[in-house]
Amino acid sequence: MRRTLFLLLTTIVLFSCKTNKQKTLTGTWHAISLESKEMDSVLTQGQLFIDTVGKNTNAAADIQLYGTVNMDSLKHVLQSQLDSVKLMQAEAVKGTVFQFRKDSVAILTFSGKTDSMKWHLDTDTSITLSPLGGIGSIEEIRMEIIAVSDTAMRLRFRESGATSIVTFHPEK
Repeated sequence: MRRTLFLLLTTIVLFSCKTNKQKTLTGTWHAISLESKEMDSVLTQGQLFIDTVGKNTNAAADIQLYGTVNMDSLKHVLQSQLDSVKLMQAEAVKGTVFQFRKDSVAILTFSGKTDSMKWHLDTDTSITLSPLGGIGSIEEIRMEIIAVSDTAMRLRFRESGATSIVTFHPEK
């Protein structure tokens, strides 16, 4: 009897937690930041290259390696490209909106492009997005819920060996 009562209470508690989290997730969320060690590493390496390019070579090596002896101009071009990548990343984050509807449909907007998928909580700590069956739909996506409240949501994505954490704020 005690075991049956314990199982019943455990099921009710777990179901109510999932239902509460589902209610909290339902709504429109705007991305405000992206954390990615892999992306940060690439940007840091790019900046290091820009800062050191041509410092340990002579004019002949510069021509052979970079096609120019004007390292200041090369650094300027490379810095502009790196700054452009950083700006595009910031704009991509700014243009990311997730809307989790009560009917289990998620409307996902990335930089002005919108797609819809079916969403559900796998466990209390992960969301799965599944194709609605349309032609050209993307594959199933699983996101780990790091934290969610009325004021913020943090999701972890894993793709091609890279991990990203995106922080969202709810639409007001």
